[in-house]
This record gives sequence, C-alpha cells and structure tokens, in this order.
Amino acid sequence: MRFYLFNANKGARESILSCIQILREELPGVILEVRLDSAFFSDEIVTVLDREGIEFNLSVPFERFVELKGLIESRLRWRHLQ
Repeated sequence: MRFYLFNANKGARESILSCIQILREELPGVILEVRLDSAFFSDEIVTVLDREGIEFNLSVPFERFVELKGLIESRLRWRHLQ
C-alpha cells in the first residue's frame, strides 16, 4: 500500500501523521517504512518520523546543506548501524 504526498511545503507533517494513523488503524502491528525525497527534508519531519517509530529513508538536499555534504565526503571510516 502506498500513499503519495504531493506538496512537501504545505501540511506535510499533518499529512504524514494522518497516513501513519490510518495505516496503524488498518494494519495494527505492521512495521511502517517511509521513503521521502529531499523536498521533505527538515528537522521537523525527521523528528516526527523518529518519535513515531517509523523506519525511514530521506534524501538530503545537499545544495541547502553544503557543509554537511563536505563532512560526509571527508569521512574516512564508517560504521554499520542497525
């Protein structure tokens, strides 16, 4: 089952929370995963997904976070997170 959010700027948080609520009511106990493009990237969205226990993949808009891109590119060692 897929839900599509077309406007990341207006009401994204509320739309995401609404979808989560619907899915949890219809499919209790299911593990929810979300994949969002960089238009949805914000502290608010990451915080909501984390607080709700949602597994997520969220693209980072590196053109807005140039310093973050540099930090990632200069990283020499990586650790696997579970």
